[in-house]
Amino acid sequence: MAQPYWAQNSPAPAGLDFLASDDWTDWSHPLVAQLAAQLPGNTPTELARAAFERVKDQYPHALDCNAAALARKASEVLQLGQGYCYTKSLLLAALLRARAIPAGLVYQRLGDPASGYALHGLVALWLDRWHLLDARGDNAQVKTTFDLETPSLAYPGTGPGEGWVPQIFTQPPPEVAQALAQAADCQALTQNYPDRLL
Repeated sequence: MAQPYWAQNSPAPAGLDFLASDDWTDWSHPLVAQLAAQLPGNTPTELARAAFERVKDQYPHALDCNAAALARKASEVLQLGQGYCYTKSLLLAALLRARAIPAGLVYQRLGDPASGYALHGLVALWLDRWHLLDARGDNAQVKTTFDLETPSLAYPGTGPGEGWVPQIFTQPPPEVAQALAQAADCQALTQNYPDRLL
């Protein structure tokens, strides 16, 4: 699929918000800063590819590795060695920001009326325009690649009730932040996924 219309039409990042180290994309943390400094590449595209492949391939999705401990921010993905899509996206955004590449957070609504819905987290990065990256991590059913022209998505998100949240966020929106903050562990988050942004 092509880049969603709202991503194509979103304005260039203004100010420093999409480069900031904050409580979520905490690239000022020594572990994140060290990893960012070690990324190979001489151009923004090469650095973005290296960051994407590192997060996607080296830190499995929490569900794929039956994790118990819940990572809530970028540095905790490194500490625990795994994370949900929400926090793997935070790590990818943090690594990009640390290398002066503006990056934000994007969400899809996935599911169906029978089993319910959940939000899925991705990253938008700015090079010549906004590009979407899905660093969820591969498994037997899911495979994504680094593609700046056509988004490589873990889930197509084209079913009834599914779709994009048409906004690029600098930090997790309140619904995602609250779910991460209130969940005691991975099981608790799985039972209380945010399913929409109000």
